[in-house]
Amino acid sequence: MPHDDKQEKTLVAVIGNGIMGHGIAEVFATAGHDVVLIGRNHESLQVAIAKIAASVDEFVARGVLREGSTKDALARITIETSLEPAKEAGLVMEALPENLELKIETFGRLDEICSATAILASASGHPVSEMSSRVSGLDRMIATHFWYPPQLIPVVEVCGMPGTSPHVVERTCRLLRGAGKDPVVIDREIDGFIGNRLQFALLREAWALWAEGVASASAISEGSRRWFRLRSSFCQRSTSLTSHPSASPS
Repeated sequence: MPHDDKQEKTLVAVIGNGIMGHGIAEVFATAGHDVVLIGRNHESLQVAIAKIAASVDEFVARGVLREGSTKDALARITIETSLEPAKEAGLVMEALPENLELKIETFGRLDEICSATAILASASGHPVSEMSSRVSGLDRMIATHFWYPPQLIPVVEVCGMPGTSPHVVERTCRLLRGAGKDPVVIDREIDGFIGNRLQFALLREAWALWAEGVASASAISEGSRRWFRLRSSFCQRSTSLTSHPSASPS
């Protein structure tokens, strides 16, 4: 979880404190950003704060983060039950349940109250254009699809909609890199983005192999677990070795 302390720091508003929201809040708080975590009620927000504390404690125990990181991260997070505090944010991350009308309504309100320079981002796996019907500043809307659990998975899929400013894409990627994430930019909107589509392609083929009697479900599951995990790890290391300057022919 390396962070770049020299990167831009801005107030990050996270809308939603469920399984994705509290993890995203943790990512930015441990990277040195002030965070306002906005949820439905104080009881659920307190549960989210407890989960963040337990997660950061685990990183500290494993030597990933320094001693005192839990106290520092929690000191940067405030909790609210109203969208109003998001108006001060430079980056707004929507992490609500997959209720399209709720997302449309929320982005419409954020468009009204937030600064014209604030980035309006969605952590959903759906194209952000589907949530934009009540937004006038379309140039600042962007998808930032985190994977669960967001505090552990480094990749974030980043995808603008038609009309999203290239500057917004660049700034979003800078903020993500500064928080220790690896943004993958997708050039045009598509349902599921990259990762989900590849994942479900493999799942469809696994179902087909089982349905055709090629192998048992347990054999397919075990094979996938052993082959793909090891092979992808080996290929990643091989690519890293061959791309290193020392591997170049003299």
